[in-house]
Amino acid sequence: MSNRIITISRQYGGGGHSVAEALSDRLGIPFYDQELINKLAVETGYSRALIKKEGEYMESGNFFMNALRTNRFETNKQDQIWDATKMIVRDLAKKEPCIIVGRCANYLLRKNEDVISVFLHADYVTCAERVKERTGSSELPSPGELRKVDRRRAAFYSYYTDYVWDDAKNYTITLDTGKVSIEKCAEIIADLYGQ
Repeated sequence: MSNRIITISRQYGGGGHSVAEALSDRLGIPFYDQELINKLAVETGYSRALIKKEGEYMESGNFFMNALRTNRFETNKQDQIWDATKMIVRDLAKKEPCIIVGRCANYLLRKNEDVISVFLHADYVTCAERVKERTGSSELPSPGELRKVDRRRAAFYSYYTDYVWDDAKNYTITLDTGKVSIEKCAEIIADLYGQ
């Protein structure tokens, strides 16, 4: 029997970490977010900063550079991180029931029988306030700054999966964390998990 897994994809500022943490407390299962970055750093030998930069975001020029590479046997750092991500996410899913935030986990585990995949989104103000609080900034990020991060996530997701990152068809459920509280989101997902 496979382990029951929850994957959480999210907009920048969508509350993924907070929902995963509340869900972990509610269900008594571990969640992997920053811990995945640590595991990837150990596996690849790259720094946490590089993993954060290259491991979930496609820089604007990288999408085209990767697409134009003629030698598919040549691997770059991003491909090496992707290969390690695939291995680690699948190993976690085999090891124990858990919650995995980001890292295209919904795609990587799409063939597993017992996966609940969640996409979290919210309005600009909600996302901006969360980002401001998390980064300790004195000002809200602009809508353009938030969109840039989401565009980079979407490009990364599309490049490595051939799927559309924010397409509701790729998820069991999508939740608007601007209209539904973090705790209520955790409750809804926990109810799905218990079915």
